[in-house]
Amino acid sequence: MKGMFYSFVIITALASLASCHQAKQSTGSASIVGTHWQLIEVNGEAVLPDEQLKRGPHMILNASENSVNGNGGCNSFFGSYELQGDNGITFTNIGSTKMACQNDAMQIERQLIQAFEMANKFTIRNDTLILTKTDMSPLATFIVSDMK
Repeated sequence: MKGMFYSFVIITALASLASCHQAKQSTGSASIVGTHWQLIEVNGEAVLPDEQLKRGPHMILNASENSVNGNGGCNSFFGSYELQGDNGITFTNIGSTKMACQNDAMQIERQLIQAFEMANKFTIRNDTLILTKTDMSPLATFIVSDMK
């Protein structure tokens, strides 16, 4: 009987540790990793859908490679990310293709890349992801999108 009790305690402790790890990646209904995040705001300015684009600016974090990829509205981008502590995140080695596009798309893209370079925190509320730098206004805001 004691053996069963200790097994139960160990299994419960392991399950608890696993749920703590997941909490670092998600604080709402969506997980930051593996979700298609559609950009809706950058530096406090709304990002409106462009009828000519097949996909709007978006990103996806890949857990197996700690990579980020997506599209800034014109060019594809790629790089690495690291989750740290309670809702900490850093992006590194961000690069992109170099197609020329309309000025508005290029401006949004530049601001998004700058947001990745500055961000060190994230918050998820329901299906909204907000990247921030500690104690600053939101740098970029995303919503969950079913587009992949």
